[in-house]
Amino acid sequence: MTDFRQFFTDRIEDFKRDLKGLIEIPSVAPDKQACIKALDYTLDLARSFGLIAYKAAEGRVGIVEYGEGSETLGVLAHVDVVAAEAAKWRFPPFALTEDDGWLYGRGVADDKGPALMILYILKFFREAGVAGDKKIQLIIGTQEETAWDDIDAYREEMTPPDYGFTPDGIFPISNAEKGYIDVILSFDAKTITDISGGNAPNTIPDAMSVTANGQTYAFEGKAAHSSFPSSGDNAIVKGAKELQERVDEEAFRFLRDKFDGDDHGKGLGLYKERYVNGDCLNVTTVAPTMIAMEKGKIVLNVNARTAVGATNAEVRRAFEAAGAAYGFTVSEGENSKEPIFADDQSDLLKLMKKTYDGVMGADAGFTLEYGTTYAKALPNFVAFGPLFPGEPDTVHQADENLAVDKIILACEIYALFMEAVITGGKSFKI
Repeated sequence: MTDFRQFFTDRIEDFKRDLKGLIEIPSVAPDKQACIKALDYTLDLARSFGLIAYKAAEGRVGIVEYGEGSETLGVLAHVDVVAAEAAKWRFPPFALTEDDGWLYGRGVADDKGPALMILYILKFFREAGVAGDKKIQLIIGTQEETAWDDIDAYREEMTPPDYGFTPDGIFPISNAEKGYIDVILSFDAKTITDISGGNAPNTIPDAMSVTANGQTYAFEGKAAHSSFPSSGDNAIVKGAKELQERVDEEAFRFLRDKFDGDDHGKGLGLYKERYVNGDCLNVTTVAPTMIAMEKGKIVLNVNARTAVGATNAEVRRAFEAAGAAYGFTVSEGENSKEPIFADDQSDLLKLMKKTYDGVMGADAGFTLEYGTTYAKALPNFVAFGPLFPGEPDTVHQADENLAVDKIILACEIYALFMEAVITGGKSFKI
């Protein structure tokens, strides 16, 4: 094929300009109006590239198509993002800033940047005349960071692609992915009259405010993706620990007993080592992410990422058992997903590996995805980049970023793989 690396290098300033326009739309889920605006921007850009682009699922999902064939390779991305507190960023979160070879902005890595990377690859295919016997669909969601009701509606209306990937993980290939469950605990309040902390169920909270006994206390931590609780500093747990002598609440006693120094649910009986791809660190993680006052009750959201081989039912049972001892009731959030595992000997995954190894000049293995990606949303999908091993993962954090040279490298891998699929003349399955 034509040298895609050169194609993208020649157009990197155009890419930055287009990404800038998308980043400037503050499409924070669940602000659906802003998310649709970001979707419209992306589809208009696709049409300007000469690609077929349309909406499905009552306008909540965008589809960009290239090529023809009875089999379809899908790429599932999203343009909604998590919230960003500007005061904690070096640069404005809803603006694209380049500094020393890095691009900064909310959504640069998750997932606006990768969505546009795929769009530029389709632009390249069209201009280069790449043709084969399969179709490509870039499917763009708008509620990945919340309840996935966009993709639920898409599945009811459309026939999904035969197989594919989401550019919302880590290279080389994430053929195993942890599950996801939000457990919502409701406690009676004794002395607390107001409490707030956290702004997303999948983010370690960086602040909590508590009003109790007529006094207000504020605590600061460090935000992180909830799939890696130890990389943040949980303000909810921190506050519960520091207030143990001043505020008598079962909610705080539970937080101290079960989460102080424990990100794996050991105190809840959820810890068990499981081996996937030789990774013995594949254990369930459990972290409080949001707390609020609702109708006189203290309501705590706990986010768990269940290890491959575990089940969300185990998590529910553990919290129900603890509820009897600490006096809280248990309900479940809307977005529960079980762990997934794909056979690394399938033809499609072997082609992914061959492509990655060829570009990187190494014999890479398969990886465990600690977070939850859209790979769970459609059958026969896995997470495939764009982050590289050893790169800082700033997803859901302040100063979210990607290196320009790594963007070009990821695009080269994606383009080679996608071309090999659609021109390979064989049927692929996972």
